[in-house]
Amino acid sequence: MSDRNGVTCNAVLPGWTKTPMADDLVRQMAAAKEEASMRPGLRRWRLRRRSGPLDPQEIADTVAFLASDAASGINGETVKIALGGVW
Repeated sequence: MSDRNGVTCNAVLPGWTKTPMADDLVRQMAAAKEEASMRPGLRRWRLRRRSGPLDPQEIADTVAFLASDAASGINGETVKIALGGVW
């Protein structure tokens, strides 16, 4: 429930997200011959979903929901949007 002024405060914690910066980091890591250390993380992602890293729209949709009247009863929560694990 929001405070008496209608203000809510929630946190969104996104995981690895498909962005140009993240793609560049993967290229750099592969170039540094760390590709083998990245493969276990990729396998975990593939088991859970086909699309790999989060799409920025998934994060935006969550933020839009939390900012909407539909989420007026959600306050003081942390929403983790992640695939479980890092590279």
